[in-house]
Formats: sequence, C-alpha cells, structure tokens
Amino acid sequence: MKKKSLILAGLILTAGSLFLSSCKKEDTTAPVLTLTGGDVTIDLMDPFNEPGFTASDDEDGDLSASVTVSGSVSNADVAQTVLTYTVSDAAGNSSTATRTVTVRSNKLAGTYNVSSAVTGKYAGTYNFSVTVTQSSTAYNKVLIANFGGLGTAVIVNATVSGKNISIASQQPTGMQDPGTIAGQTAGAGVISGINIVDNKYTIVYQSSGSDSCVDTYSNHQ
Repeated sequence: MKKKSLILAGLILTAGSLFLSSCKKEDTTAPVLTLTGGDVTIDLMDPFNEPGFTASDDEDGDLSASVTVSGSVSNADVAQTVLTYTVSDAAGNSSTATRTVTVRSNKLAGTYNVSSAVTGKYAGTYNFSVTVTQSSTAYNKVLIANFGGLGTAVIVNATVSGKNISIASQQPTGMQDPGTIAGQTAGAGVISGINIVDNKYTIVYQSSGSDSCVDTYSNHQ
C-alpha cells in the first residue's frame, strides 16, 4: 500500500510539473534598443565618436554589451553612412536601430592658388586664385568663384562624393566668352583630406571652339 502511495505521489508531482511548464509564458518580447543622440554630422577629417546605445530585455536584463554594429564611417570621405545596431535576447527576439552619420565638405572652403593647363581655343598655362564656399543647402556641394580664372563673378557648383568632385553641365553667368562648363567624365576632380587637389573640365563656347582644362589647386587657406 505504501509503495502504491509513493508511486501515486510521484505521478502527481510529475503531472504538476508538466502543468506548470505548459503554463509558462513564452518569451516573444523583443529587447528595447535605444540610441543616444540620434543622427550625427561631422566635418572632413574630424573623428566620429560613437554617442552610445543601451539595450534591455524583460527576461534577460541589460543586453547593452551584446549590441552589434555594422557599417563604418570614413572621415576622409564626404558621404552619408548608415550604421545598423542589432541585439537579440536568449529567446531569439531581436531589435534593430539605425543611425546616419554625415561627413560634410565644409572644410574644403577657403581660398586656393590654381595653376591651369588649357588646351584648345585659349591654350596656355594660367595662374589665378579661387574662393570656395560651402553650400547652405547641401552637405556635399561647394561653390567655386573665379572658376577657371574666368572672373570673380563666374561661380561653378560642384558636388563632392567620397574623395571625388563632379561638375554637372552648367552655364555660369559672367563669362566674357559665354559657354557651357562640365566636368570630364574620367573624374572631374579629387580631394585629399581637407584640400581640393584638382579639377578637370571642358568649356564649350557658344561663339565657337572649346577648351580642355586641368586645374591644380594648392595653398589652401
């Protein structure tokens, strides 16, 4: 009789354990991932300092140390980079957040001495200075005044992407011999650090003829 009682008690305990296990709530809640500071904007060659992040889970607690970050920021390139932050809990629930880091071209602004090698209608070598200003509306656009040594009123818009400068086809006002200026397809220009290195472009004149120009920039101030 005693033996039967022990077996019955064992069965009751096992059934109770199974009942409690089946009633345990399944973890379907993803961790809470929070980025500090939101999106970030820096200037060329300035360091990117991660503002930070936290992650917590209702079952696993603090998971901040388990957050992984994909993507990397190059402060030598004018660009927008999206960093992706991901964290998972023990049950496999995951959360993701993103941060956009913008490296802008502001530090390219200033004055430069330029030596221009021209072949074509006005062939020769010319020396002059230009003034570069940052666009007030875009992180990656600059305005170059006295472009090509064509006069201080001649302002060309240029776009900086990574370490390259592109010049879209345009007809700036103020040219004595009006024409269309456009960057050469094989790379209009290059930057290094916070300096413009060169610009390569063509000028097609409305009167007649054209020039192919290579401008070398130096003495950035």
